[in-house]
Amino acid sequence: MIDGFTTHRSLWVAQLEAAVQAQHSPEVRERLADGQRQGREGLGGSVPLALLSGLMPQWLVDPDHAPFGADVVAELRSLTEEL
Repeated sequence: MIDGFTTHRSLWVAQLEAAVQAQHSPEVRERLADGQRQGREGLGGSVPLALLSGLMPQWLVDPDHAPFGADVVAELRSLTEEL
């Protein structure tokens, strides 16, 4: 998934731009909401979608310092151990 942030950068930038437009357009908002519902189903739930949604802007804004998959897994393990 992370590789897609760089290989399909324009797609992910368009996703962020659409999220801003959704604040002003009910039609765009409904289309994005439908896409999120499909994304949750395709990714297996809300948590993977939340991880994807959180990683994407990090990779678009600061790819040299954005976390890789192994980093995310290590941090998730650390969080679950604390809980």
